[in-house]
Amino acid sequence: MVDDGKEKREEILSLFEEGRSRQSSGDLDGAWEFYRKAYELSEKAGEGRLAAASLGQLSIAEEARGNTDEALLLNDQSAELFMAAGDAPGLLIAKRARGILLLRTHGIEEAISPLSFALGMSFQMGSRYTIETLREIVGVSRYLQQNSKLEDLLLLGAGINEAIKKFESEVRPLSEDEEMVWFGEMARALAGIFSTVGFLVSVANGKEEPPDRATIFKLAREAVHQAWLVDAWTQIAWKMVEWVTETLEDFVDLLGIREEWDDAEMSNFSLDLHDHGHEGGSLAGIEETDIDW
Repeated sequence: MVDDGKEKREEILSLFEEGRSRQSSGDLDGAWEFYRKAYELSEKAGEGRLAAASLGQLSIAEEARGNTDEALLLNDQSAELFMAAGDAPGLLIAKRARGILLLRTHGIEEAISPLSFALGMSFQMGSRYTIETLREIVGVSRYLQQNSKLEDLLLLGAGINEAIKKFESEVRPLSEDEEMVWFGEMARALAGIFSTVGFLVSVANGKEEPPDRATIFKLAREAVHQAWLVDAWTQIAWKMVEWVTETLEDFVDLLGIREEWDDAEMSNFSLDLHDHGHEGGSLAGIEETDIDW
């Protein structure tokens, strides 16, 4: 007997693949059409999750075509369908996608809420989803740097801390979960890095009242130490030490800590995983945790 449902799902997935192929080649209108067909077929087949995924792909295509309002509307509809289907991984991806979309179109202030929600949700879902969400957040920090918005890292760090605080007050302390304890520590370290770098850049640019020189250098050194921990846990997958030292190098003269920075050889600070141990062990293999629609 032929499984008609299976055939329909395979047809929908083939439409996804063709849409992605068209999008990667620059044919955005063609990609949109295939995603639309996938959505219509999913609706007729009663495939709620695939209908939600189709709307998610349409949202991505609409953003690429410059239709950001439509992209946000489709993202909302996608999240609603994932929720109705009881698909937590799909909902998580939709929330992360909304955060990135808002980041690019409206700025970090609008993006923080969905990104923080996604991180808190990922804590409940486990390590695989948490590491993927943290990787997205690290990508946000790179985006802010590329667009000369390093001061906005203060808000990014605050958003991570808010997700941790909310989860621990409403669910349980991350330190009590054997699987999640080190991912919680990694999230705290990233929050510390982003908050500190954002603050120091704000000080350098005259946007924050500067503390004394010793405190400034102490903060910079602590950010590098936290980056070392993240690199150790991730086998340098995100190159956090390199990113922190290179980013701060551009501001040490304005911060008035050039002598301390050079004496401590901070610009040459590196992590050799073969020569240094670290608490908690490695979380190697995180690059294999990709989640797709």
